[in-house]
Amino acid sequence: MKTTRLANINVTAFKVNVAGFLFTRAINMKQMFEMATHTKMGTPCMFNDIALKLGGHTLFLQLKDCLWFNKNIEMSQILQLKGDFSLLRYYKAFGEIKKQWKQNINLQHYGRFEDSIFIVYTNGEVSQEKGNEVDNTVWQKVICSGGRYFNFSEDKFPEVHEMFGNLESCKQLLAEVRYDSKVTSKHKLLAIIHKVWNIKTTTLIDVFEAQKMLRELQDLGDLSHYKEFLSSFWFFTGQANNQALEEQTKREIALAFETSNTKLIYTNFKKKIHDWCRYSNESLTQESSI
Repeated sequence: MKTTRLANINVTAFKVNVAGFLFTRAINMKQMFEMATHTKMGTPCMFNDIALKLGGHTLFLQLKDCLWFNKNIEMSQILQLKGDFSLLRYYKAFGEIKKQWKQNINLQHYGRFEDSIFIVYTNGEVSQEKGNEVDNTVWQKVICSGGRYFNFSEDKFPEVHEMFGNLESCKQLLAEVRYDSKVTSKHKLLAIIHKVWNIKTTTLIDVFEAQKMLRELQDLGDLSHYKEFLSSFWFFTGQANNQALEEQTKREIALAFETSNTKLIYTNFKKKIHDWCRYSNESLTQESSI
């Protein structure tokens, strides 16, 4: 296994456990795959924790390990401009990686951008969740370690599509705040401020805050591609925590080796997966001797 000169200091136990689980699950499902970490991808995109080429798609995963006392993810967090689960931040990352695709040979290696799927993979749970527990799609079966998964379809999440659809007009209204205190549609502006900027606000923001919000919305780039983004973006929530991932991986190893005595095999396997996450510049495939 080739190694890079510098270690990846952002290796968490959750990343190691997810990588080990995905590798063994794909092996046992007899799928051809290629799995890489961000040292191989060579891109600073938010979705670079793990990339998995599988079943005609390339899955770009961002991993979010939530502590037990902070596992509930509210829809209000998803709609805000800031925060760990902000759809608008993910939209910006989607636009950046789409732009990079034309110049980045590491990304082009994964095929067409149109065949990419962007996933937030977390043990946190979304309130008002409307996800599926079962599906027939190969890639979903491979990566699901429990819990639910869903994308933001218009029929199930109309508020998300409405929010994206109103952002351009919101920018125009914010520009009015900069130059004229008599905003033409205060009610509409207040609604979008409440939704994406400050859920506790009950009044219009001042000129300086309006300028700041406008700059952040402009920084998102072209907002007209949000339907393309939402169709390729998935939340995998309520997934296994570290302990459960280890147990699932042990079961996958027992299945692969046809043995119930997996202790030594798993210990060696986990060390190799950890070293791969931390040091390696190589992709893992079904042919890898790990």
